[in-house]
Amino acid sequence: MGAQQSNYPPGSLNTTTMQGPQGALQSGAHSPLPVDAVPYRGPKLEYHMINITAKMDVQAGFFSGSMVTTNVDAYYPTLVQPYQHGFKMIQFQTIPGVRSQAGWFSQAVPFQAVLTRAIGVPPPHERWNLQIVKSFIELQVFYSFSSWSTNGQMANTTDVMTKIMDMTQKGARLICIEATGMQQQASFSSGLRGHAGTIGIDLLFHVPQHPNPTPYVYHGIHVPISYKIRAGFGQPSYQCMTDLNAQFGSFLNQGWKLVEINLDSSQMQRATGFTTGQISMNSMWFFEKEAAYVNDPTPRWQGTIISYQHKIKAQFGGVAASRHNWDPILVEMGQRGWELTCILETPETRQSGLTTATTTVLLFFQRPIL
Repeated sequence: MGAQQSNYPPGSLNTTTMQGPQGALQSGAHSPLPVDAVPYRGPKLEYHMINITAKMDVQAGFFSGSMVTTNVDAYYPTLVQPYQHGFKMIQFQTIPGVRSQAGWFSQAVPFQAVLTRAIGVPPPHERWNLQIVKSFIELQVFYSFSSWSTNGQMANTTDVMTKIMDMTQKGARLICIEATGMQQQASFSSGLRGHAGTIGIDLLFHVPQHPNPTPYVYHGIHVPISYKIRAGFGQPSYQCMTDLNAQFGSFLNQGWKLVEINLDSSQMQRATGFTTGQISMNSMWFFEKEAAYVNDPTPRWQGTIISYQHKIKAQFGGVAASRHNWDPILVEMGQRGWELTCILETPETRQSGLTTATTTVLLFFQRPIL
């Protein structure tokens, strides 16, 4: 392993914070990008983004519950077409907060696929196929002991974990996890028993087409992400009480690579005062490591988190994103060798106009230590 050519020590996590007061935040703004004291010697990455709009249909029933489905699978040929030119998918997710009406019982939901390929290096000998595996998360409502009111939801992710294990044992590598809109709402009778419904999950994998693929091991952990909410006469403010930087960095320092952070749709709310409260969202963090190095704690990846202000606007027929997007950030980070790992939504939302709001999302990046 060669000497590292950047201002980050091995396995370190570089984090940046948004500059200026909260009221000065504008859509499209982001925290400063990391700067290398010495140019990174690793390969640069070319990014390719594919934006699709899937149709979400709703079939409602009072006693049987309602079913929500999407037609994401119909776009599979579009998603794999760039593979012919050396690109590989690294992320696939919905655009936060955006919906539009597409009929009486359907909505249009935008998704973005992010693909990359290395610049200036020989094509890899590895060949992969993209495979989408269907799974689901079951939600269970739990109640406060002090009053018969909903206190939160718990998620059962057993099927997700089982299918990840089954696929990776066959040599597949996990790309990402996305709730694509497939939902089965609880029926009236099951709702009385505390069942809150089922959320469909798409697990995206790369399946090897080359002989003797490198085996990987995976590690998943539950991480509650807590926010303190302060409400007043103005807009509520949010303070993240979970040290995401420490969580990210602790596994990088043990040689793991972050693959995905997935919010499993469960949450717990607790009031702490007249103007304050707390919300805790459960997240699943997935890490991977080559099986040959499973007991080797040598750091092999460095990471950074970029905070981005995502603007959404209410309009006739739904909610749309502003013209601002994070694509330029991905392109610029690729020139420095950084690979997008995941985009994490947060509850931090500020109204910026009568029909507009700005929400904070976190962009997680990694690159190899040289």
